[in-house]
Amino acid sequence: MEVQCLIMLTQTKRCLFCEQTAEAEVTEEEIRFSRCICCPEGSYLITRQALEYLTDLPIHEQRGRFYLISGYIRECSEETPEVRIDEENVDSIHVSPMVPVTLDEKMDKCLHYLYRACNGTSKTLELKHRGASFNITYSPNQQEFIYILEELKTRKLIERFGFRLQLTPEGIQEAKELYGGKRLLPCLVVMAETGPFPQGFHGQLAMTLQECGYKASSLLIESNGSFEKINEQEPESAFIKDQMEQAELVLFDFTLPSPDSYYSAGLARGLGCKTVYSIREGELAESPSWVRRNSPMVWSSPEDFLELLQEKLHLLEEEEDAVQSV
Repeated sequence: MEVQCLIMLTQTKRCLFCEQTAEAEVTEEEIRFSRCICCPEGSYLITRQALEYLTDLPIHEQRGRFYLISGYIRECSEETPEVRIDEENVDSIHVSPMVPVTLDEKMDKCLHYLYRACNGTSKTLELKHRGASFNITYSPNQQEFIYILEELKTRKLIERFGFRLQLTPEGIQEAKELYGGKRLLPCLVVMAETGPFPQGFHGQLAMTLQECGYKASSLLIESNGSFEKINEQEPESAFIKDQMEQAELVLFDFTLPSPDSYYSAGLARGLGCKTVYSIREGELAESPSWVRRNSPMVWSSPEDFLELLQEKLHLLEEEEDAVQSV
């Protein structure tokens, strides 16, 4: 029997997008960069194939794309544990709807960032990386970033004291409207780490939930059916209960049969949590009867899953609005 060994080397390499030297974990297939300007508090992963494609681009195309990819990584890293750049998304990030084009759109990104970072309050935020924060607004350089800050100050949407920023009441209201008038609500996701879902899916899911007004945190199930994050703790641990009590919504996918996820679903029901169930087409007949009785979303592909989830969450929002209007 042939045994394949994954060799990982830790070294320093230059990030292609922010040009900062950063710690890099290198394997034969991919590189993980940690704590560079693109991802100050975490890491992002890029496959060798995607890296080679980008380095082969003409210089003018690199200059037009790389700072946008840096902004994309930074924004996505706030919503998902690790951003992945691979051959499937490498040629579309710079034209993603997430990427701002005009100065007004970039100002919206800045308000959006401050609103998230300060939890919708007028708390003062000091930028830690003073000379390297311009990717917050997807700007190509510091000069444009400073111009955006000054323009926001002129419009009385922020107060600025050097690199200490504060939303004004008008800025908070403007940012709320960017969120659709709502702060992001915590959502706990309980699903398989891999298996039925491709690499990078959890990041796409986090962004879909954000568009629907939710901020995702995850309890991922490994192939052995146990939770990944809890280490040696039992499913009954206070950690899971605490996560569920904080969540406004708990999303369960039962495609991978797991005693831990079944137990957690019962716990969520006992706590009175709002829940959404899902399962892959073909697995429904073999699922427990209580899963079938709760009308789970039945999906055929990861793309189908995201579309059905958006429809389900919009329907839940309409039902809640109808109840509140009575």
